[in-house]
Amino acid sequence: MEKHADALLEFRVVSELELGAPTFRRTKRGEDQLAPVAEVFIKVACAWPPEPQLFGVDLVGRFDGVLIELLDRDQWRNNFHQVPESHRTEALIVHGIRIRAISPSQVDPKDITDSLMRQVVGLYPDIILGRANSNGFSIAPLDILLSACGIRGELLSQIDESCYTEALIDTAIKRSPLALKGLPARFVTAERCLSIAKLHGHLEYVPQSLMTAEMVIAGLSRSSKNDRFVPAELRTEAVYLEAIRNNADVVNALPSELKTLSFYRQAIASNPKTLYELRREAIPEEMIIEAVDRNVTVVRNLSNSQLTPGVVEFVVEKRPEALMLLPAEKRTPELTIKALLGGWAFAALLLKRENCSPELLLDAVRQDYKCCHCCPRNW
Repeated sequence: MEKHADALLEFRVVSELELGAPTFRRTKRGEDQLAPVAEVFIKVACAWPPEPQLFGVDLVGRFDGVLIELLDRDQWRNNFHQVPESHRTEALIVHGIRIRAISPSQVDPKDITDSLMRQVVGLYPDIILGRANSNGFSIAPLDILLSACGIRGELLSQIDESCYTEALIDTAIKRSPLALKGLPARFVTAERCLSIAKLHGHLEYVPQSLMTAEMVIAGLSRSSKNDRFVPAELRTEAVYLEAIRNNADVVNALPSELKTLSFYRQAIASNPKTLYELRREAIPEEMIIEAVDRNVTVVRNLSNSQLTPGVVEFVVEKRPEALMLLPAEKRTPELTIKALLGGWAFAALLLKRENCSPELLLDAVRQDYKCCHCCPRNW
């Protein structure tokens, strides 16, 4: 009786401080008539010492849903650890994990069942680490491991080898290049290494003995930082030239023997954006003009030092409207007039009257009558 009296006293305190007035809300027909007091019962039952029952009511069975509802409230979310183990049902733990009231690492290993893992592995793939063998490696059903590695491929290295299957390894590799790290040699094949290179552009964990030119090209095409993992025998002109075709930045990672004007010429022809990466190199003007001749839009990738008078004049001669691709400081009145006379009527919009003579405008009209529409009326 004394225990129940204390509980009743706490019941009143909690009801007054937490629930507010009126203490018991009115329930609609069909609702659980005990729901208004269930919240208080749970709070009392969760106080120390734990009370699985209160006034003969089985709190765990009857009010588990109400406890879940309580945990949804901000003021209770951080108090999950105060819920006694006798009240921690699987549904409650799953809900606590989902609302981040508890971390998967805080769940008692004995409570981590297959059913629980299946419900939360999509949100927290690390849940598989909560159940490990004597060596510290995770063990779980294949479907759960597949879900976990499909989200975080690097978890493969923390799974016991007895759980490895071809599908599990391929799933992890498809998700993360770190899946290859620490993978036993018998599972590391050339096909998997090529997948890592193509999917992730990652060569760090590819064994040198298995590396091929195709892997190197795939890796460099994604990032020039992979250069430090390329074996000496694969540092060839053909490999780097093919990689530059997909990634101009590779020119900054060239082996010293490939840093020649001859190779630069091939690289620029393969990928005109290479010109910008070579802006600190002394590239001859004729090589730049050759690149512009193949694709005039390459001027957008040139530095100011590469935009020499000869280059900008060639750009406007080849395509007058390409004047707009040049930086503003390079669009001189002389060059603008050249574009206007070359047939680009809208160049007149860039000119000031003091830079134009009647004779010049007449010549421009002979080239393209539309330039009249681009000139101010008072001209």
